[in-house]
Formats: sequence, C-alpha cells, structure tokens
Amino acid sequence: FCPSMLSITLTFLCSVSTACKYVPLDIIFLVDSSGSISKKSYKTMKDFIKSLVSKSAIGKNDMHIAVMQFSSEPKMEFSLDTYYSQDEILKAIDAMQQMDQNTYTGKAIKEVSQYFSQSRGGRPGIGQRLLIITDGKAQDDVKVPAAELRAKNVVIYAIGVDRAETSQLKDLSGSQERVFYEKDFDELKQLENQLVVKLCEQGKSLTRLFWKFHCNGCPFLLLIDCKKTERADIIFLVDGSTSISQTDFGSMQIFMKSFVEKATVGKDQTRFGVILYATTPASYFVLKDFESKRDVLTAISNITAPAGDTYTSAALKFSSQYFGAVHGGRKALKVPQILMVITDGEATDPHDLKPASDKLREDGVTVFSIGVKGAKMEELKTMAGGDTSKVFYVDDFVALETLHKNISSVLCNSTKPGKMCTKPGRTLADVIFLLDQSGSISVESYTLMINFTAQLVKSLDVREYSIRVGVAQFSDDPKHEFYLDKYSSKEDVIRHLQSIKQTGGNTYIGKALGYIKKYFEVSHGSRRNDWVPQNLVLITDGDSHDDVEDAAVELRSLGIVVFAIGVGDVHMLELLQITGTPEKLFTTRNFEGLETIKEKVVDVKPCFHLLQAALLMSPWDLIFLGGPGLLVRCRSAATPSYRPSCQRSPVTFPQYKACASGKKWHAELFQK
Repeated sequence: FCPSMLSITLTFLCSVSTACKYVPLDIIFLVDSSGSISKKSYKTMKDFIKSLVSKSAIGKNDMHIAVMQFSSEPKMEFSLDTYYSQDEILKAIDAMQQMDQNTYTGKAIKEVSQYFSQSRGGRPGIGQRLLIITDGKAQDDVKVPAAELRAKNVVIYAIGVDRAETSQLKDLSGSQERVFYEKDFDELKQLENQLVVKLCEQGKSLTRLFWKFHCNGCPFLLLIDCKKTERADIIFLVDGSTSISQTDFGSMQIFMKSFVEKATVGKDQTRFGVILYATTPASYFVLKDFESKRDVLTAISNITAPAGDTYTSAALKFSSQYFGAVHGGRKALKVPQILMVITDGEATDPHDLKPASDKLREDGVTVFSIGVKGAKMEELKTMAGGDTSKVFYVDDFVALETLHKNISSVLCNSTKPGKMCTKPGRTLADVIFLLDQSGSISVESYTLMINFTAQLVKSLDVREYSIRVGVAQFSDDPKHEFYLDKYSSKEDVIRHLQSIKQTGGNTYIGKALGYIKKYFEVSHGSRRNDWVPQNLVLITDGDSHDDVEDAAVELRSLGIVVFAIGVGDVHMLELLQITGTPEKLFTTRNFEGLETIKEKVVDVKPCFHLLQAALLMSPWDLIFLGGPGLLVRCRSAATPSYRPSCQRSPVTFPQYKACASGKKWHAELFQK
C-alpha cells in the first residue's frame, strides 16, 4: 500500500555532536604526558578524549581508535586493532598513567607513524588522522617528522594548551585550519564541536555517509541543501587602523566575502552590514541597504581602511544602534543578531571592552571575535563573553581568508531558526525535568516551580514524534514520576505535573544526577540512537549535600545537554559544574522570578531545520548523503493517523560531494 502522496519529514541537526558518528576513520591520539601538566589537567585531558570517543561509532567496520602517550619517550597504550567497542576504549583511557618527564614531540611522531600501517592495524583506503594534544614547546624538532607523516596522507590536528607555541602547532599540522588552542585544559571541552566538524570535512572519500531508506516499500527522492546561514542579521565590525596594510585589509575583505558567499542573502533571509573603525567608527552600509548577495559583495569590495588608532570599545558601543529596526535589524522577529569583530591588535581603550560587549549581549547580540597577528587573546575572550567557541585566532592575514570555514560550523548554532523552525516542520528533542522537592522549599514556592515547569511544557511541541518529556523529583533520594515514553501529549504531561506531591528532605543533587541517567536509555523512551538531542533541566533552590561534578560530567559525556535553574541563594560554582558552561545556567532570586526566565529557557531548547520531500511512485530505492545528520519519519499527508514504518540500512557508494564543498547534497537512485 503506497498512498498517492506521502511526505517525508527530515531533520537536519545543527548540533555536530554526532555529525561523524558513522564515518569510518583511523584516529590516533598522541597525548603529551610530561611533568608540566598537573594531575587535574591530565584527568581533564583524558575526559576530553573520552568525550570525543563517546561521540563516535566504534566497530570493526566503523571508527578505530588508538592512543599513544609521550614524554621523554613515547608509550603506545593501545593500537588501532586492539579494541572495537566504546566501553573497552574508555576503560583503557581511564587506566592510563601520567609519565611525568620531558616533552619530546618529534620522537613521538616518528614512533607513532608505524602504527598507521596495515601490519599495526591501519586500514588502506580509510581516512587516517593524528590528534596531538600538548601543553608546551617540544624539546626536539617536529617539523620534519610531521611533514613525513603528512606525506603518507595522515591528516594531523594540533591541539595546544597553555604554553604551547602556535607556530610549532602549525608546523605539526601543516595548516592553520587544523590548529586549535586553549588557555587551559578546562577549556578543551569548547573545542569538541569544532574538532568534530573538521573531522567530518576531511572525510570526503568515505562511503558510510550514504543510507538507504524504505518506507513501507514505497521509494522516495529528495534533494537536501548543505548547511548554510539562512536567517540572521550579521554586522562585520572591522579594524581599519594604521597597523593594517592594504594587502592585509584585502585579506579581511576576502574573509567577509567568503562568509557572504556561504549565506542565503535576502530581505527575509540573511542581511549584512559593515562598520569600519580606527580612532573613530563609521558605518559603511547597514542591514537594510542590500537584498542580494551580489550587491553585498560589491559593497565589501569597495570599502577602504580609515587608518588611525584601535578604539575597539568605542566601536562596540557605536555598533549597538545598527541592530535597531530603523537600520534593518529584526530583533523583534526573533532573528539572530550577530556581530563579528575582526581586529589585529590590542585595543587603545581596553577598560571599556567588557561593559561594551556585555551591553551588546544584554541587547540580544551574539559577539564573535576574530583576532589576527597581534590581537590579545584575553580581549578576544572578553568581547565574546568568555565563550571560547566564539573566539578565533590566526597568525596572519592570509590564514584569515580561510577561517570562514571554521566559523560557519559554529555560527549554525547561532542562526538556527529557534521558535520559527515550527515552519515548515516540527522540533525534535528528549527533555527530562529534574525537580528539587526538598524541605527548604515552601509549599507556595513548590507550587510556583510546578507551574513554571508546566508552562515550559505548554510551550513545547509534545508528541511521540516531536518532543518527549520525562520528570523525576529528588531530595534525600530521587523519586520517579514518568519516563519519556509515558505520555504523547502536553495535556497528559501537565496533568501529571499538577498531581505530584512534595515529600521534603535534604538536597542530594549528585545522587539525583546519577539516578537520572537511566531516563535517557532507549528502553525508557529515549531516542538517542536516532540522534535526537538529549536534554536535562534541573531546578533547585540550594547547595547539594553531596558531590555533583562526577555525575554531571558523566551525563555530559553521554551527549546530554544539562541546563540548571538556581533559585535563591544557590552555589553558583556547583551549578556551573553541573552545566559545564555558563550559557546553560540560569538564576533567579526567588521562585516568583521563575516566570522572568521562562523565555530564555524556551529559546535555547533544541530546534532543527525541517525539509519536506514528496513520495515518488516507482520501483526505485533511494541513496542519499548525510545519514548521521538526518532522521527520517514517514507520515501520510492525506491520513495523519497512517504511519508507515521506516527502515534504515547502511550502503556504500563510490562517489559523492561532501557538504563542506558548499554545494547541494545529491540524491542518487538505483534500480532494485
């Protein structure tokens, strides 16, 4: 039975947490284990590697992982053909011991080279990657051994922390695009998304990104667009001071134009503006001036640097007005507001950087800071509000020309449609609420918390094939309410919420976080295996009587996004340990104030771009690119109650165009 018209709903994930989940790669981590790394930092580095492994599909026909440590001598922990399961690899990483000696990176690269060979577990024809993590300058030559390894088609990524030298990191990777740097090990977590995107982009010769779908025996055909910046207001705030030569300024223009090329420009899509600054700022064109990509590109080509000093703070203050409606800003329509600051030096007015950039964020503007040459990293982080995922740095202006590829992957999260993505389709997420029911919460405050949660649920598209909700409470012990697969309507969820009772007791958040992990299991309704985002919303009013960090890290390592809402005199550091990032932490003075933050919590819920494809009546199967980033659901346009079953099976295909090319993804057909 094939209805005359079925529609296939496809969800494109802006999140890259599973973007390379089914890309077969040979990856070796080469890990600095020298004495300059503290015990705490060494553990953080291992957690970072474990988190990357947790986002990968490990298996004989999928991704292979190996780890080598190095200090004065290299030490192979396990090779590519040792383990074929995530659990085994994670246990092996846990068992690693720090070597505590010197930093001989070049010697380690020579040693690790042989482990990519077939005799040591490497696979011919499969992409091979070396990820080097180091915190300092190598005490031997790295340039020659790294170049020799790259000549064998091994792609090297260099991740530097603390005292690592950026020039040496580039010698290791051979390209600035494969260099990553963080100030300390605690910030490594920020690199995960960027790194996964890079691995994906390099996997262009692989075949497991193709998937074959049958919908109740009915074939279908689709054409899927690559990820683009589709709807945003973006203003470039560009340093035009005297320190920038005409050639360097040309590189800035190339960067901006490359960014515009990858966007969908239009009156109702992405709009651009440009402000140049030196001693004083000046707007060259505003968001409402141009409605075509060609006009924006022409305008960028015609701008000239003003020369003068680098008054960045003054320029930030000046830029705020240009997001207003009078200049074409669409904040009132919930369109993402983005400022991209490009600078090559220290600000002449550094003391005002924080208040100026904080004011922009308060007004709903997301600030990306891009530093070149002499730009000061601390100033870049200040402008981005401490969010290092929005900070980019390159050593020279030539490297700036290609940086747009890195930023585009991060910008996706800032330009996803939010509430507007209900057109043309629905949102997908699994959301668990974990509610504090301890005795420190009065009856009136407890009622306000339940009402707040009910209002959040009311704003969500709760359905079996859209958003699923589960709830648990906690005090001395966790208390089960319902799993994700219990209810398929918001009315039923709200009815249950309004019936639950407070038991009182003490506040044991760590125990509750450990308990809640089972709510994200497939057997309890989680769709984590279908790449549906997993979210936990914790609401609490007090300090925990037990440790929270280990349980929270374990949840996040499983790909669960944790939000924390603290009410009253809460322990901010403890809540930050739970969420792992301040962007997912919300506080209010009392339970009456919960209503004021409801919109913030709703706005950051996962939201995805949906595409529709008509069913074709013919005896064909479909192969399409991008299986790991897509979720297929079949439903009848004519009879909504009819849901044909969808089955997915991996297939191989010799050629395809990668999304990183900026071109459209292609659907290919073959006859049964």
